[in-house]
Amino acid sequence: MTARKTDPFTLEICRSRLDSIVQEMATTLIKTSSSPTTTETKDFSTSLFDYRGRQLAFSGYILYHASSNWEGIQTILRDFPLDEIDDGDVFIANDPCYGGGIHPGDVCVFQPHFHDGGIVAWSACASHQIDVGGGVAGGWNCDATECFAEALLLPPVKVMRKGVIDRSMWMLLMNNIRMPERVGLDFKGLISSNIVAGKRISELAASYGTDEFKAMQDEILDLSEVSMRQRISDLADGVYSAADWIENNGHEDGLWKVHCELRVEGDEMTFDYNKSDPQTDGFINCGPSGLSGGILVNVLQMFGYDIPFNDGFIRPIHFVADKGKLVNAEKPAPIGAGHMNATFKIQEACMAAINKMLAVSGSPWRERAMGIWGDNWALHLCHGINREGKFDIYINMDGGGCGGAAFSTRDGIPAAGCPQQCGMDLPDVEFNEMNFPLFFQFKKLRANSGGPGRYRGGLGLEYGWSIYDVPEMNTVLFNQRHVVPHIGMFGAPLVSSSTFVHVKDSDVLERLEKGEPHPVSLDGLPGEHAVTSVNDQTTVLSNRDVFYVANLGGGGFGDPLSRAPDLVAKDVRDEWVDRTQAREVYGVALDENGEVDAVETETLRGGIRSRRQAEASGCSTANYEIGSRDAVVFHHSPGLDVGRYDGNLMFQCAETAAIIGPAQKNWKEMVPRIERPIDASYLADRVVEIGLRADPSLISREYICPVSGVLLEVELAIEGDPVEHDCRPAHYFERATADARRQAS
Repeated sequence: MTARKTDPFTLEICRSRLDSIVQEMATTLIKTSSSPTTTETKDFSTSLFDYRGRQLAFSGYILYHASSNWEGIQTILRDFPLDEIDDGDVFIANDPCYGGGIHPGDVCVFQPHFHDGGIVAWSACASHQIDVGGGVAGGWNCDATECFAEALLLPPVKVMRKGVIDRSMWMLLMNNIRMPERVGLDFKGLISSNIVAGKRISELAASYGTDEFKAMQDEILDLSEVSMRQRISDLADGVYSAADWIENNGHEDGLWKVHCELRVEGDEMTFDYNKSDPQTDGFINCGPSGLSGGILVNVLQMFGYDIPFNDGFIRPIHFVADKGKLVNAEKPAPIGAGHMNATFKIQEACMAAINKMLAVSGSPWRERAMGIWGDNWALHLCHGINREGKFDIYINMDGGGCGGAAFSTRDGIPAAGCPQQCGMDLPDVEFNEMNFPLFFQFKKLRANSGGPGRYRGGLGLEYGWSIYDVPEMNTVLFNQRHVVPHIGMFGAPLVSSSTFVHVKDSDVLERLEKGEPHPVSLDGLPGEHAVTSVNDQTTVLSNRDVFYVANLGGGGFGDPLSRAPDLVAKDVRDEWVDRTQAREVYGVALDENGEVDAVETETLRGGIRSRRQAEASGCSTANYEIGSRDAVVFHHSPGLDVGRYDGNLMFQCAETAAIIGPAQKNWKEMVPRIERPIDASYLADRVVEIGLRADPSLISREYICPVSGVLLEVELAIEGDPVEHDCRPAHYFERATADARRQAS
């Protein structure tokens, strides 16, 4: 760590100017690109790095790109001697396993910036490209069994030399891309963004002097490190874990596990994914930037939100996964959709583990625990001949319209998008219809899609569209959450999953010809309804068909029976929740006018709790003593406290004070639980929409208070899996008696 030299005012001015540069880079990219994925939905990011290639500043449009940009810079510095890098050189890359993007479609461009004859900084930007070559238009080949069938894979190579485009490299790139004019213009937009960064960096270096500018870079990074280490020190030491599963690898149904173990010790934390499955021959694997990128999304947003993001921020955080794992693949593993499969699951498991850590960390951090954010990007891409008779590719960016997680004090945000897409926008219907041969029948929030809870998750989108003015188009589809549902936190139930439906031979043309209104729901669409495979590139849409997409909402927070009945009634009036879910899940009875019937609601909720106790195994109130709230010394979760009795730390229900057992043991093995396979009867009872699978079966585990029937936790598991001891705060063991520590070991 460098000694402090610069006064804090000058240092903050310099840091703010660096932030303004990455934002100006972003503006340049938007104004010079030709693809709607950049100009409208903003699927890109920009970064600055210091003279040694360390992260310095970042524009957070797509948070994953922070990792892919930094991986690229480090690869260049490893593979190219500094005397082979000249002023005006520009590098391009897209290989996730070799210094490229988060997936092959995210192309990165890097440039060194010189002053006084030496490198004083680097810039980088990444944006999604409509095509990157390979076996399938758009770059997602679900049939691929190795990465070489997916795209033209570029390690960092020079695309400009001393300020002049390398003609040979440019011709090679354009010759392997289906839409060279549009993609070529986007590449030049990336180059322009870096050129703008170079001008501003030169101004900074000139105003401060080269040596002073480099010294301030060091200090900025060190200050972030100090702040981040202090922040981690405020959180509870311990071991916290969670798992998630990928349901299809592109050409094979199955379940691939992604497991996170978060270890917090002092001022450092480690995210260990070595219990995840090995890489597969399908396109769901991710490279090293997918691993770190999926983790950093949650670190940034959940507890590092007010600390400048740079290399110093990252230094106390360790990312662990052996090469050859699903989450850290090596060639020839396919990686085309790894960012939306392995990386999404890395992010989901990480978020659940962080939630458990925050919940036991005391105020103000336990108030930042939340549900799990909607994490599905339901991709549907069309390609074929457009209205002008030219080949075209269209990606419907509405696929990211999932719901935000419930917070500990309020409901989640509807159609918030995935958490890593914090700078993205959803496209307007009018823009889509004007620029592509499409017609939308409807686009709205999907009722019942927000995860139930004391606070409800935000709703996801549902919509139906047809191709228009062209006879047919081919599709590329993938959906990462159909049979593996989304979870809630701290007693919130499982969440409805996402679905694609191909409605064949509908009456859309007749309605258009007659000027008649169109259906505004899937049920109202005539024709043959076929649920598509989650990964598919064989579906052909005719202009008589309708394609329907239902995306998931965010996870809930807490037992839905603790939700204020008036909020449930409002949700029903707003058509965000239907009466069936209000009654069966929330236990709220409404009269004919939609007002809460308080007496019947109390009866309903009591009945639901009693049914839980009747269904649960090992539920006998005689086995549990009632403790005292005055004995509480720690809060474990919204539903569980830790009390001290005769010097021993004991779990107890936060509502009833029922004593569950020693805090050093796994409380989930000491309470009654309901364990059910996710089948048709489960869906009907829980009023949830989830695709069904068997062999192995997915199950829901609901842990309840033995005295009251309150839901303490709901988790997803594979039938036969043991119950994991997933939250072990160090202070439970440090402050336990010697006998308790011995028993726990």
